[in-house]
Amino acid sequence: MKPEPLDEKIVIDTKTGLRFVPLDEVEKRIRGLLEEIEKRIKELEDWQSGKTNGVSFLGVKDGWEYLNVLNWCKQKIKKWFGDVVE
Repeated sequence: MKPEPLDEKIVIDTKTGLRFVPLDEVEKRIRGLLEEIEKRIKELEDWQSGKTNGVSFLGVKDGWEYLNVLNWCKQKIKKWFGDVVE
C-alpha cells in the first residue's frame, strides 16, 4: 500500500477554519503501518529460521533486537490507537 499525500485528505471546517484528517483516513494509515511492521517481522522470522552463521539481516547479526523493537512498536501503536484499530 502506498499512501496518498495527506494534504489531499485534510478537511477544513468552513465555520472554524480548523483542519483535520477524517478518522477513516487515520485508521487506514495506522492499518497500513501495522501491515508493514507485520511484513518486516515475518521477513525477519523467516531469515532467523533459515539463517547461516555470519549472515546479517539489515546489518543486524542475529536480528533478535530488531524483532523486539518491531514487536514493541506494534504494541505501542495498538495501545495508543486501540480505539481506531483493533
